[in-house]
Amino acid sequence: MSTKRIFTILLFVIMLGAGGYYYTVTKKATSTGTPLVATTTANTISARELTDSVRSGISYTTGGSGSATSVPVPPVNIFNRPVSAKADIVARIAILSDELKKSPNTLDSWVELGVYYKAAKDYEGARLAWEYVSTIRPGNTTSYTNLGDLYAYSLKDFPKAEVALKTVIANDPRFIDGYVRLHNLYALSYKTDTTLAVDILKEGMVKNSNDVLLPLTLGDYYKTKGSVDLARGAYQKALALAQKGGDQAQVQEITGVINMLK
Repeated sequence: MSTKRIFTILLFVIMLGAGGYYYTVTKKATSTGTPLVATTTANTISARELTDSVRSGISYTTGGSGSATSVPVPPVNIFNRPVSAKADIVARIAILSDELKKSPNTLDSWVELGVYYKAAKDYEGARLAWEYVSTIRPGNTTSYTNLGDLYAYSLKDFPKAEVALKTVIANDPRFIDGYVRLHNLYALSYKTDTTLAVDILKEGMVKNSNDVLLPLTLGDYYKTKGSVDLARGAYQKALALAQKGGDQAQVQEITGVINMLK
């Protein structure tokens, strides 16, 4: 996937205000080669749940890296869905649908199709696209991140949002945004009476000991709860990491936040 294409779709998402939906492909996600097999673990969406709308027993044969691969046939109702949206969105959906009918073994095109369905407020279409690509690329973070946000903020299915975002973290423990998004789910919408909002950030801090965003987010959370001492401790940890990294702008910003604590 070219840099130009990534930039183009990211710009499109920003312009449409698509809720931070991801299109960039992670290191573990490839659009060619042998597709991974969906598995069921404690931290992943089950194969049954992800393939409830995928016809089993039939597959496309597609070329990839010089060898043939097979993927499940996408559900018929995933393509060219009737949407009420701007002409350019409808046109892009049609183009992507035609491409994917011929070559379904492509992560980035499926994710993009879901983004356009989401922009058209066809949440079911977005879900179908992102869940399908999750069956053929279960090791990626992109589709699961988008599913997490879709379930959390559009479909209001918090348990499924939690499972999707846990899968993001399981697939790439270094992907900081996965921890932050799951933290937001716990802090704002789901299991708010538990310590999970704090626990997930602390888990991320253990696995990413040099990251500044996680302790900053933890400090902000403690601050909203009125726990000034805990907030100060989290901010000071973030400050030490910023100083270690030599980011003077970040150091000044965090110092200002600490000084304003009362």
